[in-house]
Amino acid sequence: MGSGINRCFKLSNYLGDTIVVTVIGVDIQPGSSPNSRRQPLYSAVVLRNGEIIASFEDVELYRLLRLVLEYHVDIIAVDNIYELAPSENELRRIFELLPGNVKVVQVTGPPNDARDVNSVARELGIDTVIETPLKTAYINALAAYRGIGYEVRLFAEKTRIVVTKGRSVTQGGMSRDRFLRCIRASIAQATKEIKRILDENKLDYDMVIKRSKGGLEKSVFIVYAPRESLYGLIKPLKYKNVKIIIKPYASRKSIEPVSDQARKPVIVGVDPGMSIGVSVLTLDGEPVLITSMKSPDRDEIVNLISRIGKPVVVATDVSKPPETVVKLASMLNAVLYVPEQDITIDEKNRIAREYSEKYVVNIPDSHTRDALAAAVKAYNNYKATIEEVKSKLANMKKVDRYQLIAEIIRGKPFSEVLEEHFKRSIPKIPPVVEEKMKPTTTPVCEKLSEKVNTLEALVRKLLDEIERKDLYIKDLELELKLTRSRKPGIEDYERKISALQNELEALRRKIEDKDNVIRELYEKLLQLEEHVVKLGRGDLVMIPKVSTVRREGGLVNRGVYMEKVLEISSELKNILTSGRGFIVSPVVAVDPLKERIPVVKPEIIYDLGDYVIVEKEVIEKANELWRKIDELIELERHERILRMIEEYQRSRKNS
Repeated sequence: MGSGINRCFKLSNYLGDTIVVTVIGVDIQPGSSPNSRRQPLYSAVVLRNGEIIASFEDVELYRLLRLVLEYHVDIIAVDNIYELAPSENELRRIFELLPGNVKVVQVTGPPNDARDVNSVARELGIDTVIETPLKTAYINALAAYRGIGYEVRLFAEKTRIVVTKGRSVTQGGMSRDRFLRCIRASIAQATKEIKRILDENKLDYDMVIKRSKGGLEKSVFIVYAPRESLYGLIKPLKYKNVKIIIKPYASRKSIEPVSDQARKPVIVGVDPGMSIGVSVLTLDGEPVLITSMKSPDRDEIVNLISRIGKPVVVATDVSKPPETVVKLASMLNAVLYVPEQDITIDEKNRIAREYSEKYVVNIPDSHTRDALAAAVKAYNNYKATIEEVKSKLANMKKVDRYQLIAEIIRGKPFSEVLEEHFKRSIPKIPPVVEEKMKPTTTPVCEKLSEKVNTLEALVRKLLDEIERKDLYIKDLELELKLTRSRKPGIEDYERKISALQNELEALRRKIEDKDNVIRELYEKLLQLEEHVVKLGRGDLVMIPKVSTVRREGGLVNRGVYMEKVLEISSELKNILTSGRGFIVSPVVAVDPLKERIPVVKPEIIYDLGDYVIVEKEVIEKANELWRKIDELIELERHERILRMIEEYQRSRKNS
């Protein structure tokens, strides 16, 4: 149970010409207890837009829940939450039965720091001693309607999504920077996609990112919804570049005592990020909190601030307010202060230095410095108004000046705030709440009256018991009908489930196949990137295939690639000989020296379709073969000349 702040909600957003707010005030009857074996009885008063429309006595809890549904209640108001159930577990069960839009408010404040209900009545301007549960129920309803109280909530189930790098690049060598850029770009893309999904499904969330060159280093989402609500939308992922971690968690802070200080108006500066800076100032500009939090959880920030004071202004240090700050201001029912232009680093340092020297406070990091600068800037913006109201109220006694200043900062005129204060200060008579006047009677009449009351209570109890049994019989009849008609329905569902399971399995196989294709293509892309870099450095060379040479009629790097070299056509020989080219082939069935064309067996690094990429050593091998061919041609030419000389000499002798 419990994260909440010392206020109820923004009723001003709901009251209008067409919107109706319905509150049911509840108080337990004397002699009843939720710890007892007997069902506790309650008194209840229903207000609609502040007017009494119904009241009830001796109401059991199950009937009270039914009244909440019948009257379309927006708020259940109590002076002690543990009058509904003796423990948090029991309260959880009751809360689960309520519609999602129904709020439960304890008008006396937080459960561990509650005040007397009579002080709540005096705050409402009702100067009376509360004698009956029905009057207490009315006070509870009216207080909640006017926004007084503490909203009691169960632990909120939340989900943390972390998008980070999927692999280490500590040993990337010359490609390290390129790998980093690729990883950061992938993290940015995954973050963008998760944000799109959350926005499309209207899920409340906070997002903080850590920017870096070429993209994002890391991003964290706090989704204010249980893990189950993300099934089918976002799933954990661990791939080469990106890792997505999804973990459910719940608020750990339970209800804590709230001091009188926590009811004083304050100004809050917030600097969101991976670490969130929070700074809280009084309306005199004095710092009461300067800290930073590692978690970007909005509820934890609200709990921290609410234990210190009641925020009137939430401030940021940039002209374009972050979403987290806007949402915090809304949750805290505070005015959002945004500077006309971003506060400069020099001004932030100056403010931090002045406050550190004047108030001897520690400002540990840049986040707290920025939060302090935002709060001080907001205070300076309202300082003239604060001083003016103080001077006007200087001679007035028993006036909480800071509460009135807070109302004026929220936008109310000074005259209206003063009138409302006077109205609360002047006692007024509460409206009559359906109470029967007890006439003066004789002892005999009193006994008869007591007997009649006892019999009436017994009749009511019997009627309620009959009603419960009738409902139980109807439930059994419905269950019997469902049981009789269940068999064919189950078979149909089983067939549908089997068909859906088969379809799901087929889709999973398709997804796996596509994932494999994507993985292969991605690996090829990375290989190709490496090859392009090596081509640029000259470590590799690109050789055209023979079909490309014949089509385009030219050599690239003097080489040509053939799948098999069984013979060399005269046309290709002429092209290669004229350019002192060579053939690259994994299968060679000819003698390069005999054909007078170098043929090299390479290791094919990559096949590009019309071209292949091979090591640059093939050029060196081809040059070596050309030297041998040149030597062979020169040797043959020399031998041919010798033969010609010998033939000439023989012909001379014969002649």
